[in-house]
Amino acid sequence: MEFSCGGSKTYGHIVIREFSTSILLALALLIILSPLAGAQWGGSSGISVRIAGEDEGGGGGGSNYTILTVEGYAYPDALVTILRNKSVLGTTRAKDDGSFKATIWTQNGSVTIGVWARDNYGLISQTSEVPAYIPAVYSFTISDIFLSPTLGTDSLVVVPSGTKVNIFGSAFPDSGIKLFSDMPDLNGADITTAGTDGKWEYVIDTEGLVQGLYAIRVNGQVVPLGLISDLSREIRLGIGFPIEPYEGAACSGVDLNFDGRVNVIDFSIMLYYWELNPFEVKPPNYCVDQDENKLVDIYDFSRLMYGWKE
Repeated sequence: MEFSCGGSKTYGHIVIREFSTSILLALALLIILSPLAGAQWGGSSGISVRIAGEDEGGGGGGSNYTILTVEGYAYPDALVTILRNKSVLGTTRAKDDGSFKATIWTQNGSVTIGVWARDNYGLISQTSEVPAYIPAVYSFTISDIFLSPTLGTDSLVVVPSGTKVNIFGSAFPDSGIKLFSDMPDLNGADITTAGTDGKWEYVIDTEGLVQGLYAIRVNGQVVPLGLISDLSREIRLGIGFPIEPYEGAACSGVDLNFDGRVNVIDFSIMLYYWELNPFEVKPPNYCVDQDENKLVDIYDFSRLMYGWKE
């Protein structure tokens, strides 16, 4: 599938998979049991908007559709998802330099465009949301979307305190990473710089920290571009005692996108990995295989239905 706008081209692809009888039955049950619902997201982003002039095609000729281009900065090879009013509008793959661009036909009107990405660790960014009015013109561009870094850790519990904990994730290549936490001396600290592959890591020394639960988030900044990202999704680190797994570094039951609900969005994520080993799919997903048999099948779907909540 190819779109052409103003001399540039964006390529996408459609993957058609033959589903088994079991997933067709599951889909029928889903349609009966639930109306379409969107995910709940948060975040904001600085943007620039360009509306095409007469030399680029002029008005839309009375059409209710516009060619929408969304572009910005993520991580090398990240899977970027574009949302319209919290429903999936399309996906694209970031380039090797971390930049991304998606060109999609969409209806005119007042909308909220959301963008989030999944990196090669399987970690996801915070969602950046942009309120916009899409007029009836030939093309409309939202640019400079700068996605937050992803954030993970090799341990959620430190017993005893004093153990070193590794945090890691992905960010736009060569961007600075700043940590925000209620840990003394670390809030607002510039901790590291992402590599050319977008990967970053940092070791937290928990020596001297009192027993408790500590929140950790990061953001990224690229000084030459004048861009600062939203804060990442949060993880919580327990010092001196065990805690329950927390979103961002551990699974949240069948809430596969960590939005506090189990609905059609989680079902669509499960469909992507259907009858596959989710550890071998790019990007991998460690939460969708509920029974840990290395195959996403009707047993995982039954757990999704059991946990269904809007």
